[in-house]
Amino acid sequence: MRHLAVGLLVLGLVCCACVDTACSQDRFVGQARQLHQRMLSLDAHVDIPDDFATPAADPGEDGSMQVDLPKLERGGQSGAVFAVFVSQTTRSPENYTLAIAKGRAKLEAIYRMAAQYPKRIGIARSTAELEQLHSQGKRIAVIGMLNGFSLGPQAELLDEYHARGLRQFGFTHAGHNDLADSSRPQPRYGDEGAEHGGLSDLGLALVARLNRRGIIIDVSQLTLAGVEQVVAASRAPVIASHSALRARVDSPRNLTDKEMHLIAAKGGVVHVVAFGAYLRQSPIDFGAELAKLRARYQVSDGDLASLSAEERGAFAADVAALSASVPKVSLAEYVDAVEAAVRLLGIDHVGLSSDFGHGGGVAGWMNAGESDNVTAELLRRGYANDAIAKLWGLNWLRVFRAVEETANRLK
Repeated sequence: MRHLAVGLLVLGLVCCACVDTACSQDRFVGQARQLHQRMLSLDAHVDIPDDFATPAADPGEDGSMQVDLPKLERGGQSGAVFAVFVSQTTRSPENYTLAIAKGRAKLEAIYRMAAQYPKRIGIARSTAELEQLHSQGKRIAVIGMLNGFSLGPQAELLDEYHARGLRQFGFTHAGHNDLADSSRPQPRYGDEGAEHGGLSDLGLALVARLNRRGIIIDVSQLTLAGVEQVVAASRAPVIASHSALRARVDSPRNLTDKEMHLIAAKGGVVHVVAFGAYLRQSPIDFGAELAKLRARYQVSDGDLASLSAEERGAFAADVAALSASVPKVSLAEYVDAVEAAVRLLGIDHVGLSSDFGHGGGVAGWMNAGESDNVTAELLRRGYANDAIAKLWGLNWLRVFRAVEETANRLK
């Protein structure tokens, strides 16, 4: 009987410990949800599909997209920078015409979302509008652009986009363009090493125009020379909207410590992206394997318009199978990378981003509905509420405000 009593006592202690652990976990989740009810939380870069804000991809429904209004609301996420993204291709008059048309279509899709759901989301063209939307309890859409290809060969459409609300701009994606060198040159488009030595003369002139217009400059996906030139030329702080650390994963898509220090010294912010391939060294070369798939289907990055519905389905299945072959990076590993950036730069120069819609997502943060999981993990690690608020949006907002002030001075 004595042995039985001791056994029951031990079992009781173990059960209590398990309950306490569960309560502790629930406490962090509950705290995170409460914090998200009042905190500004802005994802610095998400992509939208070509059919965004149509019945096939309705942002008002809890569908297959990683970012839609129900998920933003469920995850307590205030909003995001929605990117007007057009893939780089060869620079021919025909492809420029196509890129310009696709860029305009994506811009209109963001406006269509706001028009369809005016009580749930609005477009912020200034820090004042952003704060007003947040105070009203509405979700926030900031218009960004990734890849200046859709601005035209002389970036002649910048003023048009600015007038329609463009407030964040990244020069390149995968492949050089007429503005700058990409950190990932594409031989299939005729890229051979560095073309401009960083920025072209047109790209350098665009830095000044972006400063005058009050548009945040995003250095993601530029070469080291390009980052150095942008930081030196800009009169305002700059950001990297969706990058990771080269010290952790040696990919040209990631930032070196030198680049990160340059951004921080300018008063800017490095947003660590929740994209597995850039957070943990993959057992396969995911980019190379994906390029083989695209070559087999004869499609460029993100452009499936040339495929039939059947081919599109087959391509999506093959991409999904390729993704499934790579072990999913955990939320803890993502926050490890965030912490590494904080140790390097300080809490005032680090932010969060997902790259949802273009490959982003880690186990535990696979869509905007799980955004509060990131906050719960930060709370578990001892981050104070004000530090978490900086990571989730206040650092980005500080840069936006500085960009606005610079524009006003330059006027």
